[in-house]
Amino acid sequence: MKDRYRICFFMIHPAHYHNAVIKHLLEDDRVDAYAVFYLEQAHDHKEWELQNEHFKKVYYCQKKIDIISGEFYNPDAIRYFIKNSFDMVIISGRMPFTSYVLLKLCKIKGVPYIFSSDLSLMPINGSSISLSECRQWKKYKKIADSSVGLWVPGIASINYWNKIVGNDVSNKIIQGRYLLDKESVIVNGEKKYVRNNIRHELGIGENEFVVLFVGKLIKSRNICGLLQAHELLKSKGVNSRLIIIGDGEDEEIVTKHIEEHGHSVIHIESVAFSELNNYYQASDCYVHPGREPYSLAVVQAVYNKMPVITTCLVGAAYDYIKDHVNGYIIQDGTGERIADALCNVIDGRLDLTEIATISDNIFQKRSAINVANNVIDYVLEKLG
Repeated sequence: MKDRYRICFFMIHPAHYHNAVIKHLLEDDRVDAYAVFYLEQAHDHKEWELQNEHFKKVYYCQKKIDIISGEFYNPDAIRYFIKNSFDMVIISGRMPFTSYVLLKLCKIKGVPYIFSSDLSLMPINGSSISLSECRQWKKYKKIADSSVGLWVPGIASINYWNKIVGNDVSNKIIQGRYLLDKESVIVNGEKKYVRNNIRHELGIGENEFVVLFVGKLIKSRNICGLLQAHELLKSKGVNSRLIIIGDGEDEEIVTKHIEEHGHSVIHIESVAFSELNNYYQASDCYVHPGREPYSLAVVQAVYNKMPVITTCLVGAAYDYIKDHVNGYIIQDGTGERIADALCNVIDGRLDLTEIATISDNIFQKRSAINVANNVIDYVLEKLG
């Protein structure tokens, strides 16, 4: 047994949902850990404004070769793997062509690997999103069978892998792929002060009930269902406002709605991640009306100890929401279902003290340091 095993994490790019875990992994003195990022920044998330200078022993790939839309091959990552010697590697499912080449090289070099079941491999209530739009599905069972571990976000992806593999993979599972840590969320001051400040800036009254959505305005997010729910609330005499933060192809739908129905809906195209938590603090309930492989926004809402309404088509729901306790998991995102759930929240059917307790428990269990320790413990067990 070696004094310190050499391990390497191959990831698509730095991101708030895994930076804290990667940082702890690289600093763990039980192993000699390295990280390779296929991209230095996420090109579709400029608002993250990530500063990565705190990362040590990290290699950022510089070259990429476009293959098809949204897919490319990164030779730098392959060269790095070939030039260096590792006892185990953790490979992200994102950028499937590059990752698949790495998996093949692991087999050739006899290097055991943990497969990181990334966003693109998350199941959605019985269905799934492929690594590259429903390609390579027949290879996934082989990937799982050949791996020494599967690092996944949580419950929904465990169920998915059990289905794909055809038997129980619990002995290969490491949970906690997407999370926020206390150091990941920047809180600018005392909550009541921040809440009042943001509401004042947006022209929102102290007693108005504020619903929040944060994310890409694309078809799968079902922004139409949320807008319909808000109109139903207004028709019932609820003094409410809806804040939508995000941009995308369905942005015109939001703009048109505001033009036709007035300014009870507030649309903000982009907010820097360092400021985003302020809008959660200024809101009373978070709603995810569509489908998404995981949803960091749901995680951040739970972090802020606020009620959350989400459909059953959002992966994070199964790790962060206890139905009818700290929120509601609804079957679909129709305006009626969302509005009914919102009325339950407004009527006080959820205990805010219990919501706060659940939030604290979840984030203690799913903290970056705990997940990092679990990953290293698993690696050492398999190599020992």
